[in-house]
Amino acid sequence: MKRLLIKIACLVAAGSLVTSCDLLKLDNYDGPNAQVSGRILDAETGEPIQIEAYTETGGNWWAPTTTVISGSLVVIEDVSDRWGEEFYEEQDWFVKWYGEYRNDRVFAGSYSVDFRKLPVYSPEEDTVIEIGEGSNSYNFELLPYCRIVNPEISYDAAGETITATFSVELTDPSKAGTLAQVVFCSNTSNFVGQNFRMNSGDTGSIASGITVNADGTTDTITLTIDASDGGVNNAEFQYERPHYLRIAALANGNGFNTSSMWNFSPVYVLNEDKTVNVYDWSTAN
Repeated sequence: MKRLLIKIACLVAAGSLVTSCDLLKLDNYDGPNAQVSGRILDAETGEPIQIEAYTETGGNWWAPTTTVISGSLVVIEDVSDRWGEEFYEEQDWFVKWYGEYRNDRVFAGSYSVDFRKLPVYSPEEDTVIEIGEGSNSYNFELLPYCRIVNPEISYDAAGETITATFSVELTDPSKAGTLAQVVFCSNTSNFVGQNFRMNSGDTGSIASGITVNADGTTDTITLTIDASDGGVNNAEFQYERPHYLRIAALANGNGFNTSSMWNFSPVYVLNEDKTVNVYDWSTAN
């Protein structure tokens, strides 16, 4: 009986201690009060800049990394009034494959935006945006390292091959003036790119050391993907289903694009009836 009374007294005392402090108070800070969206546009053509999905580096399955090396806007909220300029945290606002971004949970305020994780030349001046409460829209006009020009993709039923013809334009040959490689990518998923392709062993879909003319453009380039039964890509093309296609180009040199980020054409889809058309992302699941 004495032990029971002691336990009850201890519980009452502990309860009084907890309820008398701030441990049980609800967080009274306001949550995110703004949304922001927009597009990453080619400053010269006005077209959305196509990118690859964000790519992470390092880490293991038991300790995954959160270091994103491509596919996002790097954003810093302006907190200088509160903590000083040396204390800040970078955020990654992920950019979709077709050059659009959206973040529905941000705080109103001033943000600086960095473009080092996109395949573009960063502006010489700092980019700062003001986000107000509610909905906000910001488009960023930038210069890609290169462009895929006049892409045409077709399917040859007789040879069971997919052919891409195109040329590449370096936007500033005085900077990233070398076209290191171009690749014709295919995948059974609409997420298709240099890092997301199933035809990695198909030599017909890769070209390196392409000659760039004095005006920064190449002659017409032709690449093919073997879609035949028993061919090098048999595992990918053995079933009748849509296949997704994309042209990738890597421009670098002169100390630019040292992270080897690729520029892309839009995504195309090879339908089951073997017709080819530009993929409509609004139909994606």
